[in-house]
Amino acid sequence: MANQITTAALQSHIETWLAAFHPGSSLFRIWQLNGGISSAMTAFSFTHDGETRTYILRQPNDWSLSNIPDCVRDEYSRLGALHRGGLPVQAPVFCDETDRNFGRPGFVIEFVDGAPDLNPQDLSDYLDQFARRLSQIHSFDTHVPDLAVPVKRTRSFERFRDETPPQADPVYQVERIWKVLAASDWQSVNDQVLLHGDYWPGNILWRGGVLVAVIDWEEPEINDPLLDLAISRLDLWWVFGRQAMEDFTERYLALRPIDTTLLPAWDLRSALRPASNIEVWAAAYTPLERPDITADYMLKTHAGFVEQAMDALAH
Repeated sequence: MANQITTAALQSHIETWLAAFHPGSSLFRIWQLNGGISSAMTAFSFTHDGETRTYILRQPNDWSLSNIPDCVRDEYSRLGALHRGGLPVQAPVFCDETDRNFGRPGFVIEFVDGAPDLNPQDLSDYLDQFARRLSQIHSFDTHVPDLAVPVKRTRSFERFRDETPPQADPVYQVERIWKVLAASDWQSVNDQVLLHGDYWPGNILWRGGVLVAVIDWEEPEINDPLLDLAISRLDLWWVFGRQAMEDFTERYLALRPIDTTLLPAWDLRSALRPASNIEVWAAAYTPLERPDITADYMLKTHAGFVEQAMDALAH
């Protein structure tokens, strides 16, 4: 979990900041938001000039601050560039890379009235909007100022030839996947695009059946769009089943026709992501009203996902 200061101290910091940033305002509610692993997220509502407004204070944990250079400034800058460019993200409000305003580094963003929806009434429409938004992200101009997104040094799968696989429970098939990915000189042929990096249903906010925001822009990069596609595919199979995964893929490709020759290889890469923390991933589903998505269920689904990728590569 993200390292936090006490609620009382944080409330005092926020009240002091509001007095300077929005003179005459009055804080009337402060609460912690679920889902903060790499960052603590504190929402607070206040009145100003007769209006009620809500902001979110996002504060990275100690590991992020120590290991990700300029993580506060870059994510804040990134949100500004994305918001100005028309993507549905939380608008940035204020950034402080020091401890002065909030007790530790962080930034303030607008609150979006919406929530993840893992039980949609119209799954077909849900998948259509989900695919369209990812296509929009991948069409974003990567040369806009202040985007602050790293370009990967390589688009290939060189690490699987150069490194040894990490230790993991055999159920994740890490050694098998690693061996397959190391056996060929996989080379991406698609143009590099802006990637979200963790485009799954938990990072999408909905209101009244409409997709209103894409959140958590901590892990973006500029790389092959198949990377984002593969990450989404596994998560969609977990949440809605294999057919939903295939329907989403078909809709995305209708919007952005790209070379999918290496999609099975990217699927295998994405299958390595939960190999060390699937219990943590599973715990995120209960607050999202899907307690049926357990670690055991995810492991069984993971095996199916790996097999479909292996089968595709074999043919």
